[in-house]
Amino acid sequence: MTGEIRKAAENYTNVYLLDWDSFSKPNWTSYYGSDEVHMTDVGYKAHAEFIASGIYEVLNASGVEVKPIPKDQVGEDTVGFVKKNYVGIEDIEYDDGRFYSLKGESSIQDREANQQFSRYQSSTFGWVTRPFTFATNNVNELFKESLEMLKKWSTPSVTYEVPLSELPQCDVGDWVDISDHNFNPALYLTAQVIELHESDTDEDLEYAVLSNYVEVGSGLPDELLSLKNDLSNVKQVLTTERSIQSSVSSSQGVVFDGDVTSTILTVKVMHNGIDITNYADTYKWWRVSDALT
Repeated sequence: MTGEIRKAAENYTNVYLLDWDSFSKPNWTSYYGSDEVHMTDVGYKAHAEFIASGIYEVLNASGVEVKPIPKDQVGEDTVGFVKKNYVGIEDIEYDDGRFYSLKGESSIQDREANQQFSRYQSSTFGWVTRPFTFATNNVNELFKESLEMLKKWSTPSVTYEVPLSELPQCDVGDWVDISDHNFNPALYLTAQVIELHESDTDEDLEYAVLSNYVEVGSGLPDELLSLKNDLSNVKQVLTTERSIQSSVSSSQGVVFDGDVTSTILTVKVMHNGIDITNYADTYKWWRVSDALT
């Protein structure tokens, strides 16, 4: 189909070819995802700008007066083309053995991370990609910041093991959201799968190792979180199997002589190391002799 369009563009003055295939090849890995069909966010943006630029050039070549319109002046009845000052790393060639960037491409690759995270294990496609922008007009500064950010994203700092039964179907390199209510307060994470351990005979041995995790909030108001913590403490008191221990102290001691006519008794109740004295509204006292009669 491209060949027929190219031939038509050569034979007819009112047919124009915008060769996206040739234009995108130097940045193919950053413009397309692992399936080599669907574009990334970077690719969609570049594709839209490529088409807008092509239309602008075609109209000018046809003798139609088209002036760029400032972005803030573009309205419903106007069509504007805003030319942006693009700064990229296409002219930089770099390779330190692990990280490298090919001249003509606007991406930096990590060989070790690709071997660890990519499910395709290919040097030409299947990369786990993430766009990065930095406000600068200096190409070297842009490259330096991009490389440092890639190093940060590529290095797992902490790992987290989760049974496969508690996760949706996933592969190495996927990002998952998890919540762990064994923590108090509950722990909410988004993390990347770096290892999968499966067993044909015992599903209890199946688990995933997560890293690059980021702790996220539960979204609950502070008042509800405070109430949740109070209820968790009550639950711990009521469900712990260990017995309740109580102690009584007397302000006048336990041996009274003839001059002592009164004393103040104080009780303290402990449950699994937690003081629960104040959980009761009242405490009742009586003489042993009264209880026996």
